[in-house]
Formats: sequence, C-alpha cells, structure tokens
Amino acid sequence: MPVKLKSIAIASYIMLLYWMSLHFQDLHMIFFPTLGAFGFICITRSMSDLRWIMTISFGAMLISLISATLHMLSSGILSLMGTTLITIWFIHRFKWNAPPIVAIALIPYFSHAQQMWTIPLSVAGALLGLIAVVAALYTAEGIRLKSLSSRWKKSSAATMADVDSTLS
Repeated sequence: MPVKLKSIAIASYIMLLYWMSLHFQDLHMIFFPTLGAFGFICITRSMSDLRWIMTISFGAMLISLISATLHMLSSGILSLMGTTLITIWFIHRFKWNAPPIVAIALIPYFSHAQQMWTIPLSVAGALLGLIAVVAALYTAEGIRLKSLSSRWKKSSAATMADVDSTLS
C-alpha cells in the first residue's frame, strides 16, 4: 500500500482524535502529540510488523499506567527521574526500540490531568484505535495484493493460451 495512502489514513485518525478532544471535555486527554510519532512508526512498517506495533503499543500503555501511578504518589523531580529510568529499563529489557514510549511516560508530568486514571485510559484508547486503523490498512493491502495476484495469474494464463493457440 502506498505510503501516501497510509499517511492520509493515519493523519485523518489523528485529526479525528484532536477534534474529539476539542469538542468533548471528557476526551481531552485522548489526543497527545506522541501519537504522531506512533503513527509515523506505523506508516514506515510493513504488513508483517503488525505484531511489533501491537507490542510497542502495549508497552506504551503499560508505561502510561506506571508513570501515572508514580506521578500520583509524588509529582516531584525524583518521581520524574524514577519514571524515566523505569521506562528506559523497560525499553531495553523488552527490546521495544520505540523512543516515543519515553514521551508517553512523561505525559502525567505536563498534562496536569485532574484524574490520573484518564491518562492510561486515553493512551490505551488512542493506541488501540491506531492499531485498528493500521490493521484495516494491512487487511486492505492484503486484499489488494491477492486481487493483483489473481489478476496476474489470469492474464498470464490467458497469454499462455494465446501462445499455445498461435503455435498450433
């Protein structure tokens, strides 16, 4: 699937989340800038990388829960340092190789959400939606590839039949 189509789909999804965050006060936290970085990761990956995308998204959701909990316990600089070190440890330990996860960990420290539980729920909702969009794109790509493959087989079979009839 062309990168341009993936880009338009991901940008449209991010635009939808931004619109929702502006119009529904309870959904204010569903839009966060790091979502763009996750979207870019999704655009640059192939269809076979969906499992990896799901893994790093799970990691981001887990880290958002940990960071929100640490921020709830203490919003000071030591909590921020602990959050950062734990996040980096998780990234290295599980080989997530996704720097946007560090940015997800910092959301509680700059968002000042009234209820900390809204941060992990918002991150989970936004990333699960992103995975759904990417899965739909990959499904469409798979259908398109199968369609092209079957057309190619039919056209090559027709060409071979023409060659056979010409030789006879």
